Amino acid sequence: MHAIHPSQVDIINKGFQPSHKEILEAEKIVQAYESGISQGKGAVGLDDMMVDVPVYKRAQNLLERVARLEKHKKK
Repeated sequence: MHAIHPSQVDIINKGFQPSHKEILEAEKIVQAYESGISQGKGAVGLDDMMVDVPVYKRAQNLLERVARLEKHKKK
């Protein structure tokens, strides 16, 4: 995405931000998977979904992206 003026950056960032629902889901996935791993499981079931390494990593990446965006907002 390109911006012609710096004032457009926040608008562009908002367009790529995950929704509140997506953030909550990612947090739930990460928590469930990490809890399962601590119990020796390789994957866990969560709300009719299997959470394995790829699903966990995608959720982690989303949360890391949100953290970076939040850090950028504070500047």
